[in-house]
Amino acid sequence: MWSSVPPGAVSSAAAETIELAAHAGLHLFDWQQWYLHGAMAQRADGLWVSLENYDEVPRQNGKGAVKEARQLAGLFLLNEELQIHTAHEFKTAYEHFRRLVDLVEGCDDLRRRVKIIRTGAGDQAIELLNGNRIRFMARSRSSGRGFSGDTLYLDESQNLEWATVGAVMPTLSARPNPQVWYSGSAPGPNAEVAHSVRRRVMEGDEPRLFGAIWGNEEGADPTDLANVARANPSLGLLIDIEFAEAEQRAMSPREHARERLGIAEEPEQSKADVMISLEAWGQCGERPDTWDQAKVAEGQPVVLAVSAPTDRSTASLVMAGYRADGLVHVEEMGFDGNGDPFTGVSWLKEALPRIVKAWGNDLVTIAIDPKDPAASVVAEVEAALGQKLQRVTLERFGAACVDFVDMVHECRIRHRGEFVFSDAVAGLRTRRIGDGSLWLWDRQTSKTNPAPIVAATLAVYALPAAVAAQPKPVVSFAY
Repeated sequence: MWSSVPPGAVSSAAAETIELAAHAGLHLFDWQQWYLHGAMAQRADGLWVSLENYDEVPRQNGKGAVKEARQLAGLFLLNEELQIHTAHEFKTAYEHFRRLVDLVEGCDDLRRRVKIIRTGAGDQAIELLNGNRIRFMARSRSSGRGFSGDTLYLDESQNLEWATVGAVMPTLSARPNPQVWYSGSAPGPNAEVAHSVRRRVMEGDEPRLFGAIWGNEEGADPTDLANVARANPSLGLLIDIEFAEAEQRAMSPREHARERLGIAEEPEQSKADVMISLEAWGQCGERPDTWDQAKVAEGQPVVLAVSAPTDRSTASLVMAGYRADGLVHVEEMGFDGNGDPFTGVSWLKEALPRIVKAWGNDLVTIAIDPKDPAASVVAEVEAALGQKLQRVTLERFGAACVDFVDMVHECRIRHRGEFVFSDAVAGLRTRRIGDGSLWLWDRQTSKTNPAPIVAATLAVYALPAAVAAQPKPVVSFAY
């Protein structure tokens, strides 16, 4: 098992949750209790230590019981106004809903506090007399929009898509003490979100991410019962040992390795059309304790570049400039006061002039792809500022993409780990232009919104020319 924190943490909230679960007839194994203690650890101010919790364990081990206990706590102990439980398929979400309902209805103390249990199609929910509720839904790209939840459960995280994360994650932003729980089995090659989160767990350097992975390394002997036990903490409890041995003979080697030994398949990011891996991008990231130094040097010229996805549901505004050490700093500027990306593109009309004025009109260059979905808005800003844009042609943008990739791999670019950049990198895809020797970031085939990396590429490309265009200081000599 891999874990992002050392075992042994004890949480009073987890202890009360385990007690409540037992009162409702849900008795948890040691490994389930251990996970709850890690995921529900609290700071001195009462806030959760972890914003994100990730558990990866093969099927039929009882990971659903962990979520059931946590959901009971959200309803009856933690006074959470809204919890949202999502699964890849409706039937999975519904089965979990039924198990939770059975626990609540089977306990007189809990049942008396229930106002209504909704069972209509697409409207499964438990609501208490005090207003606390939990909703269950199948995932889609619009799931959760319009809700402001305290806790979000992403069941079957091995099937989770970045677009869905983008739809539901902002539901937590307005809550005072939110959490998101990823739960699933070992991911396959197309499970980009699960691979991204599990990689962060294994790196173990994020204080607000708690995770545990029960599994084996590639090549583990499937006939060795110790390897099966390593990946299945409920072996001998929920999973019969003789069945596990017979199962190995009935399944294909690849399927058995993933589903019972907990061996993840290589992510799709290993394919040739992926020019930047998440690992390479992560190497360019600055740690939070160095952010004060990770910025453009004062008084230096900068480039602001803008890009939007084809539906213009949001836009990315990226600043690029040279740091004091000569490296290029890129920074996403398109966040509101809560740290969420702005929606739509009209906010650029106010943000661009404000940033230009604050930095200094003579020090700012604005770069844009004339065919970008956000180009018309930026052209309006150009007229208002009286400042000519640097328009990047198709061929120059192709060259810019190649240069940007080289700079990432050589770690000549630095960033502060903004999640919009990582999300964009995770789904980036390309298309060839002309004779095929050049390629571009492709908005149509990218699996996530590529605009943050498109804007960063434009800004980095335009930076040398912006610096060269600055007037040279007049040097005089007195004798």
